[in-house]
Order: sequence, then C-alpha cells, then structure tokens
Amino acid sequence: MVNNNTCLVNYWGIYIQDSSDINLTNNICDSNTYEGIFIELSRDNTICNNSCSNNSIGILLDLSTYNLVSNNSCWSNTLSGIIPNLSSNNTINGNSCKLNDMGMEFYQSGANIVSNNNCSDNSKGMHFWSICNDNSIIGNLFENNSDYGIWIQYGSYNLLRNNSFIRNHGANSSYYPAHVQAYDDGTNNYWSSSGYGNYWSDWTTPDIVAPFGIVDNPYNISGSAGAKDYYPLVKLGANLYPMTTASLSGTLGLNGWYRSSVTVTLHATASGGGVNATFYHISTSGSWLKYSSSFVLSNDGISTVQFYSMDNASNNESVKSTAIKIDTKSPTTHATVTGSSVTLSASDNVSGVNCTKYRVDSGTWLNYSGAFQVAAAGNHTIEFYSIDNAGNNESMKTTWVSNGGGGGLGSIFDQYGIPIIGFIIAIIVVIAVYHALSSKGKDSKGKENE
Repeated sequence: MVNNNTCLVNYWGIYIQDSSDINLTNNICDSNTYEGIFIELSRDNTICNNSCSNNSIGILLDLSTYNLVSNNSCWSNTLSGIIPNLSSNNTINGNSCKLNDMGMEFYQSGANIVSNNNCSDNSKGMHFWSICNDNSIIGNLFENNSDYGIWIQYGSYNLLRNNSFIRNHGANSSYYPAHVQAYDDGTNNYWSSSGYGNYWSDWTTPDIVAPFGIVDNPYNISGSAGAKDYYPLVKLGANLYPMTTASLSGTLGLNGWYRSSVTVTLHATASGGGVNATFYHISTSGSWLKYSSSFVLSNDGISTVQFYSMDNASNNESVKSTAIKIDTKSPTTHATVTGSSVTLSASDNVSGVNCTKYRVDSGTWLNYSGAFQVAAAGNHTIEFYSIDNAGNNESMKTTWVSNGGGGGLGSIFDQYGIPIIGFIIAIIVVIAVYHALSSKGKDSKGKENE
C-alpha cells in the first residue's frame, strides 16, 4: 500500500514500475517536475482519491494494463491531467481533470473504459492520437474547454455515448455555429448506440416525433470522418440508462479494509422497460458473469469488482467499479535477544504493519521503534505484539532477557552463579572425601605397627 503521503517538488511524486496489486490512495502529489503519479509496466493496481496538480502530467499510465484510476483530482497540470500511453484495458472513472492543457490524452491506447469523468475548463477536454481503438467513453462531462471537448485525431471503433458537451470551442456563442464541440478525424467511431447518443448544449431541439427525449435531427461531428450522433439527447442528465449500485457487508476494520469475507449485493433500476440483466467482473476471476444473487469475496488482498446493467431496450449502463480490500490475518512478530538487547521484527503481507507494541515486566506498553536495551540485572519478561493497517491485532507473545546489568564480575556471577556454586561444592566434597580416605589409611598403618 502507498497511502497518505505528501510528495511535493520532486522529479516524480510517486513512481511505480513493474508492479501489481498496489493500492495508491489519498496521496498528495503536487508541484513535481514531471508526473504526479507515474505507473510503468504495471497491472491490476488501484489509484484512487489522490491529488495530482501543478505537475507536468497529473497521472501517467505507461505500458500498463488492468489498472483502476478513480476519483483523482488532476488540476492545473501544464500538459495533461491523465495520460494512458501504450496502455489498454484500464478503467478510468470519476476523475476531475480541469484547468490543464489537455484534460486526458490517449496515445496508442485501446480497450479502456473511461466513464463519469469531468474534463472541463481545459484547452482540449480529451485528445486521441496515434491509433487509439476500441475505447468506451461513457457518461463524461466536457464543459467550457476552449478548444474541442473531444478531438479524435487517430482512432477507430471507439464508443462515445451519454457524454455531456457544454459550451466547448465557443459553442452557443454568436461567433460560432453549431457542431463545433467535437472533432473526429478517425474511422468508424460510434457517437451513439442502442438508440441513445450524447447531450450537446448547442443542439437540443426539435423533439417533435418519437422517440421523445431525442433531438429529431442528428448532430454532425466536425472532422474528416463525417461522423454523426444520430440520437442527440434533448436535456442534460436524462436518465436513459439503467443505474446499478453495489452494497458491501462484512466486518469493517481500519483504513477501508474489511477483516472478514465481504458479501457483495448489486441493486439495479431502469426506467421504461425495466432491467434485463446485470453483469459483474472480479479482477481475480478473468470473465464477466451474469448476476443472480449476492456473492462473497473471501481472498485476502484488493479485488476490483466491475458491474453494469442492461435494460429491456438493450441499453447498457456505463461500467462502474468498486475496490474491496480484505485482510483477515494478523501480522507476525519475531523477537531476537542478544545479551540485554531486544530486536522485534514484524511482517504483514496484505495491508501492512501499522505498529508494534512491547512492554517490560508488565510495565507500560510502548511503541517499538528500534532495538532496545534491558539494562537492569536479573531475569526480565518481554511481552510484544503487532497491529496491521486493517486493525488486526496479533496475539501477545513473550520472550525473556537474563543479564547482570552493569557487567564485570557481578554480571558474570548473575549469569553463571548457580553453576559456579555447584562446581565449588563438588570440589569441596571431593577434597573432603579425599581427606577422609587418607586419614583412614593412616590410622590403619598405625595399628599394624603396634
């Protein structure tokens, strides 16, 4: 875990390379020369609730897959808020990317799910360049970007649906006509599907014929592709898609960790025809499953559950996700005694060690920070245990220290007094027996001489 750090005025705020299953949460990575957070050659990591502002780039994914980037604040970066570079199958959800040159920038990155992000008040809201294919751009807000809300320079078969485009590139002003909020120079990109498209603030009427809630005329996307949104939405925030929420049940510990198995229950609603089916995917399972009832996660570690629903009109909700952290095991602490010095070593392979406690001879509990000395002479009892970041307490353990305090002859006697006394007594006994036998022999000779 990499949590609750403040990383200011460095080359990089946080740099993760060739790693997986790392949780980066609640870090402040501002005012660094390059990236606030740089993830390279890594997969299955969770990057949530971080502040990445006033850097060159807020968050950079480089050659990385299956990561969750969620609810981060990426403001006022000189280049981009978030960049997936040569990265695929990532989920980028619920981030705020404002006041950058580019809100998000994609380079040779495909099959990413980009949903419910705020890409507003930038130069460009989102930019695709150099072969960006098969991305799903769903439910995002593009507002008041001085250039286009989305510019697809190179890219094919990207799905863009249920996004909101408001006053980008001067739209709704007297200086610009309609159809200026997005630009598509790619091929075969889908700006609508299943009868629903996007909301365009410069194209909201007329809506005279069914289906109602859809502008009767398509929205023409600027650019060489000649793309169209065939089903532009009449108003912002129209609830045209199913809505699914997840509820979690288990023994909640510290720092968002559960100390037990977690039961996941999905709840779906849909207007109109109702819910047809709900689907979910667990990061450790590898396949999408049809939801029928609550399911249980019991493996220690961080699992990401993705889910969405489909209504009876075949409208698919944008994919949502939640990270579930489970640690059911207590940490383990070992003691090493060398003379009067005690060293405690704790480990926890899931949430990590929070602290180690110890006390000497039933005294006050202390926080362990390094090897300590038990200076007083005699035998001493050391009790100790550790607590992990999930709040699991280890069972108390005991070790002993036996020493003479100040050293010298007194110390030697304290450690070896009983053996020495025993040895001395043995010598005395031997001498006494010897003298007894010698005296008896002399007496015998005296009697013979008589």
